[in-house]
Amino acid sequence: MTGDGVNDAAVLKKADIGIAMGSTGTEVTKEAAVMVLTDDNFSTIVKAVELGRGAAIVVAAEIRKALGRNHPPMGDDSRAQPAEPGQTRGGSTCGSSSRWAATRCCGGRIR
Repeated sequence: MTGDGVNDAAVLKKADIGIAMGSTGTEVTKEAAVMVLTDDNFSTIVKAVELGRGAAIVVAAEIRKALGRNHPPMGDDSRAQPAEPGQTRGGSTCGSSSRWAATRCCGGRIR
């Protein structure tokens, strides 16, 4: 919701995102709004939304990437079981060449 007059202040306060006009808006409207549009140009709102969506996509991708690094594929329980001390198979002490499994059962040492 955007507004510039005193009559818009109540609605701006109740809106999810209330945007007040910076140069033509009243002080009451600016105080009630979440964001003040300093240049009174609606294309600035469009640019801000595009930048925000791009940032959200990048953050979501990084979270998915970070969570995917330390977990085995879904349904693969064979590597999740710790091996007996000294047991070697598949290139690591814990019986798996998976870095995830090595971290779980032998402190990350892959041999």
